[in-house]
Amino acid sequence: MVHLEALLKTTFTVVFIFLLAISNSFSQKNSFSDILNANLRSFGPIYEKNNVTGYYFFYEEKKGKSKDKKFTISILDQNLSNVGQKTIEGSYSTQLEEGTYNGDLLAFRVAEHNKKKYKLHLLDKNGTEVGKRELNYGTFDEPRYQEQMGMIGLNEQKLIPVAGKGFLYYSLDTYKGIMSKQYYTITFIPNNNSDEQTWEYSTPKSSEDYEIAGYLASSEDILLSTIVKKRKLMSKKVEYFVMGTDINTGEKLFEKKLKSSKYELLITNAQVGKENIKFFGQYYPKDSKVIKEASLGLCTFTMEMDGTTNDYKYLSWTKDFKRLLPTNKKGKINDVGYLYFHSFVKTSSGDIFAIAENYRKTISAGGTTLQVLSGGKSGSSASKVVVEDLYVLEFSSDFEIKNMKIIEKSKHDVYLPPGASFYGPQVLSLIVQSYNGFDYVFTQQEDDLFSVGYVDFEVRKKAKNGLVYGAVNYLDGELTTDKIDLSTDATELRVLPAKTGYIAIWEYFRKDKKMDIHLERINF
Repeated sequence: MVHLEALLKTTFTVVFIFLLAISNSFSQKNSFSDILNANLRSFGPIYEKNNVTGYYFFYEEKKGKSKDKKFTISILDQNLSNVGQKTIEGSYSTQLEEGTYNGDLLAFRVAEHNKKKYKLHLLDKNGTEVGKRELNYGTFDEPRYQEQMGMIGLNEQKLIPVAGKGFLYYSLDTYKGIMSKQYYTITFIPNNNSDEQTWEYSTPKSSEDYEIAGYLASSEDILLSTIVKKRKLMSKKVEYFVMGTDINTGEKLFEKKLKSSKYELLITNAQVGKENIKFFGQYYPKDSKVIKEASLGLCTFTMEMDGTTNDYKYLSWTKDFKRLLPTNKKGKINDVGYLYFHSFVKTSSGDIFAIAENYRKTISAGGTTLQVLSGGKSGSSASKVVVEDLYVLEFSSDFEIKNMKIIEKSKHDVYLPPGASFYGPQVLSLIVQSYNGFDYVFTQQEDDLFSVGYVDFEVRKKAKNGLVYGAVNYLDGELTTDKIDLSTDATELRVLPAKTGYIAIWEYFRKDKKMDIHLERINF
């Protein structure tokens, strides 16, 4: 279910990819040794507006015979030179969970699982700590439950940057134990870390529902969160809402159920303007179980700042997309399956580009796990999801379909955990995303230029098969493509956005206890 990506998809799922390293030498690079353990989800770019100006990452260092742990947070500039560093000491149960940057400060969430505590460390761009506070630690934060939630696609990023303001933290807990009613809490921590400006908003105690909240979008004045509700723990009837909150005070402004007079809705993306909010998503039959149903098509609508909705527009798979994507009555695209939408990009002309990958469920004969792209988290199952091509759909400013470009990739299998074969296409897409099963990496935009990155294992004729980084670039109204060959003996790799015209390649060599990063040019 696409809107749940904003709600559930973002914890610290480890990115295991079997790729790796650039064959050509490059002058802009850096290397780190004595790395005991590195989680490649712990790396991230530092942005000034839309421009990458540096990187942060943290890792566990080798520390002699001591039983204590030593973590290092390193900060690099856009040319990969060291500009700052911070060391955090910890015990056997200490774990650096995630980090992010909001344009002013870096924030790192550190778990002390033996004490059932989270600490938030606030650092400037030189690595100097400027603040610290405790965060909520609930039942689902215990390591045994984190792993179980990850197996069914319920991992999420909890720490959200708010440009120029501070950070948001989304937590989930229960009142009396794992089977009791669950509730969410949204915490805002300002850049100055003052208690006066920090606020919390939680599920009202009068609520009779099990509720989960997640970040959707924000502006200088408003925070949009997705809210999922169900009356009983095992209930299959789920309701979806958008909640608006004053981001400066935490005051609830509105809570709107995601439905129209004709259809049920799921939200993919929200763009907050000065006067209203534009939503993009998919629509479903009226009163249907969205968690199991295939969508009827794409939709968009406008919401005023008081929660009033208008300007609904629907694009049907069977009618509007007929010339581009032949689809059956159940919303399944012939020979393709379903589309999972990663991002929406809006240009200054008002045109909208949607980035998606196709996937479909099939029966697995062997039930073998796909270790490379899933990070070894898949269990043996009789079912699997096949992921194949990348789709770039172009819409006019009034949401009329204009064109579509298909970038062919080699298909690969993502094996599902036991019981997942009974889920609908939206939940299956979340599981694939949780396992890092899609090839999409990121979308980077600067003015009317944007670049979509993906990885692919190419099957070649009369040449050795190999991994590539692919880019789909939009410039001067035209879409172009480029590829970079990747080959390495590294244990793990991640591709990140870089300064305009480049990508950053991170590699971890577990046997040698070292980590490398270098820049590679892409062509526009």
